[in-house]
Amino acid sequence: MAYKTGVPVFSLGGSQHLVAWNINELLTNQYFLGQIGYIRELLKLPPFLGSSVNLLGLLELGKTYQLSGGPKPPNLPMDAAAGLIVNTIFGPVEIVGAVGDYGHARFFFRIGRTF
Repeated sequence: MAYKTGVPVFSLGGSQHLVAWNINELLTNQYFLGQIGYIRELLKLPPFLGSSVNLLGLLELGKTYQLSGGPKPPNLPMDAAAGLIVNTIFGPVEIVGAVGDYGHARFFFRIGRTF
């Protein structure tokens, strides 16, 4: 059963899905998203600082569908991101830069759960 509230139920963009796009930049009621990532440990930290420093790589490809009466969504938005995850004694700290198509680019950091 679909509720017709006039508000899209899904949004893409931000630090979880299509990271080169801004938060809630892609609003839709249906989408698909493919992500592939790679994490590699670069070095170990002393125990009093944390556990490790990791390299992160991410590729994403998505598709949003046009809402009736709304703006035409981009055709297959995609992006690539690279960054570092530092596992500290206070939790993970993630520092990432992302570049996407249609002129999108962002730099962000996150503290806490990364996935």
